[in-house]
Amino acid sequence: MQPGDPKRIRQIKLAASEAATNVLKHALGGEVTLFVREHALQVLVRDDGSGIALHELPKTFAVSGCSSKKSLGRGFGVMYASADRIFLHTDAKGT
Repeated sequence: MQPGDPKRIRQIKLAASEAATNVLKHALGGEVTLFVREHALQVLVRDDGSGIALHELPKTFAVSGCSSKKSLGRGFGVMYASADRIFLHTDAKGT
């Protein structure tokens, strides 16, 4: 990523916004932490929701409109398309 690349900045903002929206809509709280390293930005989003059932995870990313909660089911797909990498951990304490 070139510093100041407007398209890349929009993609990062979109992915972070979708993650934060998931916390607000589907969890009892959480936090967003940013890490800046040389030429990389990492956005860590943690929530205190019910988590996503293991059998729902593949559909959550692969099927547009699929959601484990009442929503449009597009958030993870948008994040996946906007970010270079996504790491997801989920259990009964949140995602």
